[in-house]
Amino acid sequence: MPSEAFAAFLAALERSPQVIAEIPGVSPDDARLAIDALKSMYQARTYNDVPLDEFISDVCESLTEYKVLKPGDEPLLRERLARLLDIESLNISAKALVLRTDYPYTFCGVRIFTDIRPVFGQDASAVPPAMVLTHTLKLEYHGALGHLHELYVALRADDIAELREALDRAEIKVKSLEAMLKPLGTKLIDPLAD
Repeated sequence: MPSEAFAAFLAALERSPQVIAEIPGVSPDDARLAIDALKSMYQARTYNDVPLDEFISDVCESLTEYKVLKPGDEPLLRERLARLLDIESLNISAKALVLRTDYPYTFCGVRIFTDIRPVFGQDASAVPPAMVLTHTLKLEYHGALGHLHELYVALRADDIAELREALDRAEIKVKSLEAMLKPLGTKLIDPLAD
């Protein structure tokens, strides 16, 4: 990336890493790829708790080993990485993501299946005199090494109401925390939302 384009890219990142305006000399696709790579580096560095200088050395060493980085280009890459990996908002986002996902299991998806099951009387050939309404809650979650798991739980109608109440209460808690933190200038973030 030419120096002028890099300076514009860095300035745009420092202003708002979520919304990058058009940068002369950088295509929107290249800008998005660079941002995604940068976020991955922030997350890897934060997750592994590696000092910045050591992380940059590891990146350069790896790129040199795979013959992607020429020895003459290393000083410029080190300088640029030092600047790119020192953006406070990206550091905070990476730390938030690591904290948000530092659990043995993390939520992935949910569905509720509803069906009816016949209740047969003495004569199995007769029309069933009753049906039982059942709901099955399917929870998908990531476990060790990010592997996807599923859990199926039978629900009654009152269980659905209880689950809805718990979810509504969680949303109220979020609003309460946002209101409490706003006067402090502390932002409540959801690192997986972007």
